[in-house]
Amino acid sequence: MARQQDPHAPAGTTDSQVSALIDLVVTKLGIGIRPGTGPDAADDERRRRQWAVLHRQLTRPGPARAHLAAMLDPLDAHPELLQTLRVHFRNESNRKRTARELYVHPNTVDYRLRRIARLTGHDPVTGGGAWRLRSALTARDAERPGETSTYRPQPKPR
Repeated sequence: MARQQDPHAPAGTTDSQVSALIDLVVTKLGIGIRPGTGPDAADDERRRRQWAVLHRQLTRPGPARAHLAAMLDPLDAHPELLQTLRVHFRNESNRKRTARELYVHPNTVDYRLRRIARLTGHDPVTGGGAWRLRSALTARDAERPGETSTYRPQPKPR
């Protein structure tokens, strides 16, 4: 199935150009590292400015935000995967806490994270993949306000 041109992109802008822009922002500027983790104050201030620029881009309608939000479209048919991803990030990527909150075995969380990686092309366990998927969740929430996963885990009877 051919991917449609982004309706928010300026005329003549291709998806590959939007993708290249996101890669430039994320990879080349090194903003996958959170402010406060750098070796010195100047480095930390640079990261704060970069995060502010990215935040501005992600919270305003445009081709970059729409492209990031679309990265999660393959998960639309699998609400349990989208919910697992949200809970996993909320629990600071701790699979045991994620499993407890979702009422599943930790191996199930691992399996779901591998499925997310296969479907989206970004591994939520690696630094770059997790950062892109977190950004995609932020963009998706901005693109679709009020939308939350309809998947609700049920506690297992004891």
